[in-house]
Amino acid sequence: MKVNFVIAGAQKAGTSALYHFLSQHQQICMSNLKECHFFDNDDNFLDAPKSYDVYHANFLNFQKKKNVKIYGEATPVYMYMYWHKCPERLFQYNQELKIVLILRNPIERAISHWSMNQSRGLENRTFSESIRSEKIYQLNQDRERSYLDRGFYSLQIKRLLNYFPPENILAIKTEDLFFKHDITLKAIINFLNLDNFLVEVRHQLIFKGNYQSKINHKDRKLLQDIFSQEIAKLESLLKWDLEGWV
Repeated sequence: MKVNFVIAGAQKAGTSALYHFLSQHQQICMSNLKECHFFDNDDNFLDAPKSYDVYHANFLNFQKKKNVKIYGEATPVYMYMYWHKCPERLFQYNQELKIVLILRNPIERAISHWSMNQSRGLENRTFSESIRSEKIYQLNQDRERSYLDRGFYSLQIKRLLNYFPPENILAIKTEDLFFKHDITLKAIINFLNLDNFLVEVRHQLIFKGNYQSKINHKDRKLLQDIFSQEIAKLESLLKWDLEGWV
């Protein structure tokens, strides 16, 4: 077997929701656990030639389905610069691999990331303190608390494009997965060359964590200043209209 596609990011953008939806498609076998964390783990690549038996052991759900055509998993960190070897490792594993990216307004993503960490007891600083102390593009920084760094999507997408052609990468917006669910899900299924299907969205809390946060005007203005050029780069790269993101 070979895994045919990965949901490679972004963190806090709806990867869990998409994993949940695609798991319901009869032609897709998703990994037993949402995140395999295989290609970002250096210990898995100490031996040569590389054996993928440990990776493939994550895909046992096919036993519950009769018409499986493709295999997929969702590990958001595969797209991030901290694990810079991931794109090459993915390419070496399967040159025809398809990559799905869900991108969220980086301002809202940063807030959600901070809120999650605070709710888990991983963050005791205020949001204002957190974003003002973070240094951008520092590979040795605290990756669990990289609230700003992970929102610079264009550089991360270009790294993937160094190995995979544009037709193997599909980027969607978080708000489209939620508000234009049927159309967006159909686009993903078409990208994967499978039969279309629909999944009900209503009453599904999978889009939200159990936390709330508020951001003051000064913090939001700071984030708008930080991400304004990045959002412009993303508009040019993906041909998207991201007016609502600034």
